[in-house]
Amino acid sequence: MRVPGANLGFNSQRSILNFMFRDIPVFGSDLWATRADQAELFDGVIQADNVRGDNPFGIPTTFWDQNKGLVDVVFNSREDRANFRFDFDSQLNRVHRLRAGAEVKAWQLDTYSSNLSTATFLDYSRAKPDMESFYVEDRLDYQDLVIDLGMRLDTFFAGVKYPSIFGDQSSPKIWPSRKTEVAPRLGVAHPVTERTQVRVSYGTKFQVPQFTNLYDAINVDVDQQGNTNAFFGNPDLGFRKTTSFEVGFTTLLSENWVLDVVGYNRDFDGNVSARYLQQEGSTRFLRIFANADHGNVRGMDMTLRKRFSDYF
Repeated sequence: MRVPGANLGFNSQRSILNFMFRDIPVFGSDLWATRADQAELFDGVIQADNVRGDNPFGIPTTFWDQNKGLVDVVFNSREDRANFRFDFDSQLNRVHRLRAGAEVKAWQLDTYSSNLSTATFLDYSRAKPDMESFYVEDRLDYQDLVIDLGMRLDTFFAGVKYPSIFGDQSSPKIWPSRKTEVAPRLGVAHPVTERTQVRVSYGTKFQVPQFTNLYDAINVDVDQQGNTNAFFGNPDLGFRKTTSFEVGFTTLLSENWVLDVVGYNRDFDGNVSARYLQQEGSTRFLRIFANADHGNVRGMDMTLRKRFSDYF
């Protein structure tokens, strides 16, 4: 697959600003056009060999063409994904029901965006993240008591190098660490009467940050582009953690009516938010995504259900 800007070599400070026109996508059907076709598309306005950082295409100003539309903004993104999943479910005996499984996901993400007449807001990233998940669960059924015991392991790697100093492409490039978390889960259900059942559950789960929070502006150079308004992605972000505790009961009010009431408490740790942080070795402050926020939700749900009968 030919990817725009793939040969830019982002290890150099100048590479984010200097490129040849043949490597840049233009419009839908013309994304992979030849250099001659692209030059003809713009009626010869573009100076294809211009590599100045302040105006990489050599366009004197933003313009509108009645036949081609607004051509000052270029945006292109592509996502390729591979997914594998395996699940196992077996009733081992009267008491134990075992469930286990694994899932592997892999992506290749390519994103490019820029104005044609200025490189101030130019941004490009290529990443190959992967995520692996494994789980095992045992349901113990003792007739009057049902216990669910479970464990899940999640691991994630952002799959991209980024500058050790945000906004400085001359700083050494580093890999983010692989994030690994283990989530236990427990559930207990017990009938207290023939018509009422009480249940309690506890568990944690982990969520990968949005890809924009990981990769936005990681190849931006503030000194060269002068753009301090960007939100800088952080490939080393960790999982968002949710810890949940629930208590509820279900009761049969009559032959056709069922009432379910549950109270819950959920704690959130590692929520992603932008923090105004000072760039190392500079007086500038940049907006960088970090796992810095926390939250809590408490509430109660009540559900009244009726089995269809008597035409209602």
